[in-house]
Amino acid sequence: MKKLFISYHSADEPDAEDVAAHLERVFHRESLDVFMAARPESVRPGDVWTDKIIDGLTNADALLVLVTLDTLNVRWINFELGFAWGRGARILLFCDRGIVPELLPTPYSLLQAVDINGMIHSVKLNTITEVVARALDIRPLATPTPRTGVSLSNKPVSTIQNWNHRPGAYIGATLTGDFLVGSVAPVSISRTRAVGLRPGEALYVRLFLGKTPECRFTKAIASGDEALLLESLPRNAIVVRATIRLAAAFEEGETVVPLIVVDGVEEVLQ
Repeated sequence: MKKLFISYHSADEPDAEDVAAHLERVFHRESLDVFMAARPESVRPGDVWTDKIIDGLTNADALLVLVTLDTLNVRWINFELGFAWGRGARILLFCDRGIVPELLPTPYSLLQAVDINGMIHSVKLNTITEVVARALDIRPLATPTPRTGVSLSNKPVSTIQNWNHRPGAYIGATLTGDFLVGSVAPVSISRTRAVGLRPGEALYVRLFLGKTPECRFTKAIASGDEALLLESLPRNAIVVRATIRLAAAFEEGETVVPLIVVDGVEEVLQ
């Protein structure tokens, strides 16, 4: 079994989870073990999280770093990079969101980084997959062709855009449509409470507004049976028909973030 440690800025956690879920799926036969500090299976309640991180770094065959403009200013990321470098693990740097390999500071500029800026979602994941496969000498499963067919009208996209631009004006609004299921991740306690749910019983799910990962996406909070169904479905592969609702708005500094809840979901067999 090969072990991979993913290092990332907290703001990029959804992208890191998306990458982790994809790699686990395509390297399923290789039993790839992915460590992410935010995952319950990586750091469980009662664990000393610093010990778990050091254990994860000690046992990792490679360190995958999602590098954005803020990444290298985070002390823990620098610690993780230095730790992996010191023990001779492979370090895989992926530059995104405005930072390019030419702008990396020393000593990280000494490492050959991969520029994934501007790539569409599927190409980005495929690029990361190829690099990980070569670095760990493992083979991915054949990537299934994304489902195509009925495309959504512009209404769902424009609705979500309105929710994001003026969330306070659309509290209680609902939208029903077909979505491609993306990654699943835990929800913070503050956001869970903001939509009237108990901490620990809800999950974030990434829902693509269309039938391929290249489409726009939104994050929604699923709980109860909906959360169980979405968590059990194969990630990045299953289309669902869901009703989502703008339940609340969460203040994050000077930004107001819409909190969307999944009210109902069923698998679409095509």
